Amino acid sequence: MAEKRALARKILEEAKLNKKTSIQEAELHKETELITIEIDQAKQMAEIESKKFEELVSAIGKETIVAMANAGPELQAELLKGLGLSGYIMTDGNNPINLLNSAEGNLESFLFIF
Repeated sequence: MAEKRALARKILEEAKLNKKTSIQEAELHKETELITIEIDQAKQMAEIESKKFEELVSAIGKETIVAMANAGPELQAELLKGLGLSGYIMTDGNNPINLLNSAEGNLESFLFIF
């Protein structure tokens, strides 16, 4: 009788263990799928932003960007405002920019032209 009880307990414990293992595997699979979806979404958003930037630069034109980089700050602000842009720093790459003091610490969006 004791052997049958021990066998029954062993079967019950193995079933509980198998259930926990199955639940953990399902949760792991779910998390893996969610992470994969998030990565794919991030890649798609990066491609969209990249394409948007390329289209914006091509719409503005290389000559305009060079003129903006060489123009004074007031003219740059007017040109950027006319294009619907704000919060950008234009540079030709010859002068270093201290980003910690630029735009009062607002580092959200900068346009660098080299």
